[in-house]
Amino acid sequence: MGYDYSDGNSMGISHARATEKHPDFFCIGAFDLDKEKSIQFEKEFSVKTFNSLEEGLQKCKPDVVIIATPTKEHLSTLIEVLMNCNPLVI
Repeated sequence: MGYDYSDGNSMGISHARATEKHPDFFCIGAFDLDKEKSIQFEKEFSVKTFNSLEEGLQKCKPDVVIIATPTKEHLSTLIEVLMNCNPLVI
């Protein structure tokens, strides 16, 4: 997170910036364990962040979920996603 905050004009190198710049996608919510990063994300992308992944998934009901966690956390995050929503793409 934060890799391309200083260059909002490019397609970026983060999932969030690429989503923001793509005409067919838009970010409807985000979650980070680090509250400061969540606040920063809200300011940068004007997107609501949530206090838990569960809350965000249940309130947003996203069609697409991007899992941008350390590799060792992918499986547990995937399980939580599938327990809380039914996205078309992960």
